[in-house]
Amino acid sequence: MTKWFYLIGMGIIGLAWGSIMSMPYLMLASAVKGEKMGVYMGIFNGFICVPQFIGMLTVPLFYKTILGDDPRNALILAGICLVAAAASLLFD
Repeated sequence: MTKWFYLIGMGIIGLAWGSIMSMPYLMLASAVKGEKMGVYMGIFNGFICVPQFIGMLTVPLFYKTILGDDPRNALILAGICLVAAAASLLFD
């Protein structure tokens, strides 16, 4: 019973997550003309994927040395970057 409870819960959360993740693409699709849809979708996807690739390639270089091989320090660094990004929006 417990196993099925968790599987059903994961399925419901997965459906909600999928709809949340598709919303930015839906908003972009409704704002762009049809003949340039592929170009703008590709650029938008690049703005999502390229930072992930940069993080994937650079974090292992300093994870052991600067972050002390501790995942909590990686989360602290992510929080610092989030606050810095938010603060950068205050200045034009």
